Amino acid sequence: MEHDLQRDNTKNLHIKESNHMTVERSFLILEDSVSDELPMDNTEACKVSLDNISSPTAWLFDTGSSVHICNDQSLFTELQPATRTVLVTGGGKVYPSGRGTVKICFINKWGDQVPVNLKDTLFIPEFPVNVMSGLRLYKNGGWIDGNDMYDPTGDVFGLLRIGRDGL
Repeated sequence: MEHDLQRDNTKNLHIKESNHMTVERSFLILEDSVSDELPMDNTEACKVSLDNISSPTAWLFDTGSSVHICNDQSLFTELQPATRTVLVTGGGKVYPSGRGTVKICFINKWGDQVPVNLKDTLFIPEFPVNVMSGLRLYKNGGWIDGNDMYDPTGDVFGLLRIGRDGL
């Protein structure tokens, strides 16, 4: 069974977290904006500490991020060119190359591989780590309990591994 984690209008948030990341640097995503202004009603956030992270194949689960980010084009099952999307970082602006669906496999607590589709993921080849948005998981009815990641149906689809760098 594949799990689709996508953004929708679901209002229910089921947050059962016991582990949080420390936020040290902020990233803002501006959708459909070409100005240098930061319109607050049209801003998405991705807050990760990248000072000691340089793991292009690693996936970071970020509860402060409202967007998924992938730096590996081969993981996209569907990819469209990004139009007028800007990622503003402390080091300047980054322009995503595309947006689409990423298919990755998680390992659950029983050791099973569970395929997951992350829809509306930004493709940013130069980003130092891949990011799964915790906010999107919550907004779609999923939750975290301890280290277990649950989809909206209550199935465990992944296991968070807390390591030296946070996750």
